[in-house]
Amino acid sequence: MAEPFELQVQRWRDNELKLILLQREAQRRHGQSGIKPTPIVAVWGAPLHFAQEAISLVLRSAGVARGVTGLRGGDVLLLKEDVGVRLAVLLLALKPLRKPERIRHCAEAVLQLSPEACCYWLGKVAGGQDWRTRQRHTRALRLLLAEE
Repeated sequence: MAEPFELQVQRWRDNELKLILLQREAQRRHGQSGIKPTPIVAVWGAPLHFAQEAISLVLRSAGVARGVTGLRGGDVLLLKEDVGVRLAVLLLALKPLRKPERIRHCAEAVLQLSPEACCYWLGKVAGGQDWRTRQRHTRALRLLLAEE
């Protein structure tokens, strides 16, 4: 069975990286091999920089030896479901944040979540609801993680 998540690495401004997490189709039937993955989240800048250690821990469980520092522009990683779900929740929670302390605290809290909690929160923040509902759920996740 194909891996359900795909992480694409792109060059972003000067020497920075941009991570794009995509969800792939669960099963590809004959004749549907051209279906493109659905983007979940793209992260760059401060959230990527300050959560680099947490992202690296998640990627190491997927077999990426050096974590974020081992990634280069143009790399594509296929991720198992447990790794992809945790990475999606991590990136969705951190994307709008800019304060280094809050980013690190939220990243550490996501690493402590159970796999079931990660699946629950991914369904809430990336589910099929309208934009406003997803934003409320994302804010609730950040408040839970940051314990404010």
